[in-house]
Amino acid sequence: MHAYPTELSRSLSMRIAQSRSAQLPDHQSMDAQRHALLIQENAMLARQLGEVQRRVTQQLAQHARVIQTLQAQCVQLRAAVIARDTALSMRRPDTTERKTATPAAMVSRR
Repeated sequence: MHAYPTELSRSLSMRIAQSRSAQLPDHQSMDAQRHALLIQENAMLARQLGEVQRRVTQQLAQHARVIQTLQAQCVQLRAAVIARDTALSMRRPDTTERKTATPAAMVSRR
């Protein structure tokens, strides 16, 4: 098992606090105990923070993959719409000509 710096500092601080607690007056002994507890709590919170950061990193990577997939689908759907519209307009060229010719024809008739 590897000892991480926070665990080493925690165990060292606890040993120091234990050795001093026999020599120190009561209020100083309480301060040393509180200090040791704070070191333990800090180590626990650091481990929890690391775990949360790992999970968030995984979720961000997953979301990035989903976004990339959705963007690719969007491009494909846009291409399909363009192809459909082009095919429709190619089938009915007279409709397009009438739409563009109508305003000019109306002006020339007046």
